Amino acid sequence: MQLIRTLAAWRPDLSGYRDVEEAYRRALKSLARRYLELHDEIAELDDLILAIVTELAPDLIACSGVEFNSGAQLLLTAGDNPERFKSEASFAALCGVSPVPAS
Repeated sequence: MQLIRTLAAWRPDLSGYRDVEEAYRRALKSLARRYLELHDEIAELDDLILAIVTELAPDLIACSGVEFNSGAQLLLTAGDNPERFKSEASFAALCGVSPVPAS
């Protein structure tokens, strides 16, 4: 992350636009700035998802092995009508993880 921040803070020489090294510096600076912006946006969205999942399904998050990302995916998969799942097997079939009988 320190390297990314260093690249984003570079001040390339704008008069050297024909120099290949300066072109690389400008490109690396641009990529580093985009990375930092996306990194911050992902962190904000993760906080939002955590708050939503914690409010909607605190018992789900309390389960061992279920973090907020996987909990959010389970909530999305179940949708607004979880009563359509008659058993664990029907939920597993929807998720595509039901066991295949081997003979």
